[in-house]
This record gives sequence, structure tokens and C-alpha cells, in this order.
Amino acid sequence: MVRRGDAGRAAWRGGDHGPVSGQGAGGAARRGTRAHLKIAGIGPLSRQRDSGPVAGPFISLLNLATIRPMADDYLVSEFNGIKLAWSPELDGGGRGFGQDYVPLVRHLFGKVGRLAEFCAGPAYIGFSLLAHDCCEHLVLIDVNPRAIDAIHETIRMNGLAEKVTVYLSDGLGAIPPTERWDLVVANPPHFREPVGDVPSIITDDPGWRVHRDFYGGVGGFLTPGGSVLVQENSEGSAPEDFLQMIEDGGLTHTSTLWYGGGQAGPGFYYLWSRKALPGLVFDPGVRPADLKLGPGGGQLLDLDPRGPWALRLVNLTGRPVRPRLTDDAGQDQFWLPFGELGTESATELPRMALRPGGYQVRDETSGTVLARIRVS
Repeated sequence: MVRRGDAGRAAWRGGDHGPVSGQGAGGAARRGTRAHLKIAGIGPLSRQRDSGPVAGPFISLLNLATIRPMADDYLVSEFNGIKLAWSPELDGGGRGFGQDYVPLVRHLFGKVGRLAEFCAGPAYIGFSLLAHDCCEHLVLIDVNPRAIDAIHETIRMNGLAEKVTVYLSDGLGAIPPTERWDLVVANPPHFREPVGDVPSIITDDPGWRVHRDFYGGVGGFLTPGGSVLVQENSEGSAPEDFLQMIEDGGLTHTSTLWYGGGQAGPGFYYLWSRKALPGLVFDPGVRPADLKLGPGGGQLLDLDPRGPWALRLVNLTGRPVRPRLTDDAGQDQFWLPFGELGTESATELPRMALRPGGYQVRDETSGTVLARIRVS
């Protein structure tokens, strides 16, 4: 029999954390086998917003034989040998489109040491990644005591106490500062504004507070080279909504991934970010700029250090010059000479990402400064 532990019952009786779907504790999760299977939905869930689970099509990995009602509290599904306790009001899509994390993590990262799932719910994603040998140790984080209770039941059923660490936490506020993760995955709320009649912590993130707090703190828990891979939905957001949050959190946006080979609908995408290393740029596409060479020091050009830049030198000195690019200490930035640049002609330099500081374009023949660059 699957029953909630004493701590879970006490938290539920307290009234501070009601079921996320708006159903009472004696609601759909207690209505018997037939009702369970209807709500769990083998096939499309078609926007059951009153019960909170998903937006858009939901294609289950599971068939009828793998879903079994257990006592009055939880259903149990199996993910590659791990039996997982869950209930319909906790289902935010991880049981279906969230399973796309398995091929993606395998392809992008292989097996990692310590993997965390944020906004885990009953941890369909995290336990499936553990079951598919994508990590050595799993860390699960959620704000909902009912979800944490289901996670503990899964740990008990499978004897995973040595493989899984669990935190009841609003955002990352209750995570010990000594925690470190090689990879963080998340299927957070996908909508900035409520999408149903009843507010839901599964679908709704008003003002992107959960996202903002997450990106603001997750970098402090990443190991060197650690990554964050967050699943989002274009029905509720665009990648640009989160890029500044990522940067403000000391992370580098590595890539936005669209995966059409899995269970998710066409609007789902992934934001991949990593702990920032000063000077390291994941090429977002070259940015062009003109630098005008002239008498009296020429132009002062301000550049962003994130590059890369395609810099074009335009000779407005009225005479041929032989330009060279140095830093303010006189150190050449390129090995090969640029050659002679004729009057009123232009040449494009090799693409480059300059570190912060000052730079000069000098005429190799006369030694005069023709233009300056400031990177900050």
C-alpha cells in the first residue's frame, strides 16, 4: 500500500499548502481506479486547466499496464525499473513531454555526477533520468509538500535513499550553500499570467518571479562547467524573456534548443546556460562594425566584449597606411600583418573577441595613432 507519511499528512492538514489544482485532498486522487485512469489521461490531456497539469498536447510514454492505482493516495508508474508515486494534481507534464529530457541529456552531457531537478513535482523527469543512468546522484527540489511526500514514497519503494537528496524549498532559498550540481533541469511554470480560472503553481509564474529567483541563484550551486537546461513553452514565453535573467545571474546563454524528435509539441524549447567564464563567448553570430582611420587619432569605437566582431577599417587619412592593431601597452593583437591600405579604401580584419581594455590602430610606417577602441 502507498500511504502518505506522517509529515506529509501534517503539512496537508495545516491548510497552508492546498492541492495545486484547487481540488480538495479528497478530490480526484481518491476517486477510485476508473476515475484515476480517466484523469491521468492515456493520450491527449487537452488543456485540463482546472486540474492544473499541462498546456497543449500531452503524449504519455506509458501504456495502461504500467499505471496502477495504489491504495487511496498515489498512482504508481514505472520508468525503466523505478516505480514512481504520483497523483493527477501533481502532473505538470513531466510524465509525457518532460521525458524528452532523457535523449537530450544523454546526447548533450552523457552521464553526470550530481543532477538536480528544480520544480520537480513528483520528479517524473529526475527519476527517469536516474533510471536511465544519466546521473550518479539525484537532487530534487519543490515547494509543494504533497510533491515532496510523493518523492519520499518513490524513494522508499525503490530503496533509493543513498541515491537521492530531497529539499522542500520555495525557489532555492532552503538549499544548503554547500550543494553543488553538474547539471540542473527544470520544467517550471510556463505562463507569466494565469491561464485557468484557479491559480496554479504548476502553470503560472506571475511576473516570472520563480524564473528570476532561480536564475539569480542557481549559478552559485553549479560546479565548474556545470549546465542548466530549462524546458519552456512558446505559448507562454519567448527565449528573449529570460536572456537578461540568465546574464544577471552570472550565467552564459549557450544555446536555445528546439527538439522535434520527441514527445513535446512544436512550441516547446530548451534554454541551455552555463556558469559564465569571463572572456568565454558562445558565438551568437558575428557583429560587424566600421572603424574610421583619420588624422589626429581618428575615431574612438566602443565595443562589447561578448563579440565576436567583424571589424572593417576605413582609411580616411588621405594617404596610404599600414595599420596594425595593438593594446594600449603596444602588444600586437594579430600575428600576420594587414598590409597596405590605400586612400579611401577599406579592409576587414579577422574576426575577434577582444578582452576588456583599450586598443589602438597605428600606422606601422609612421607610428601615429589612426583610431582607438574601448572594450567595456
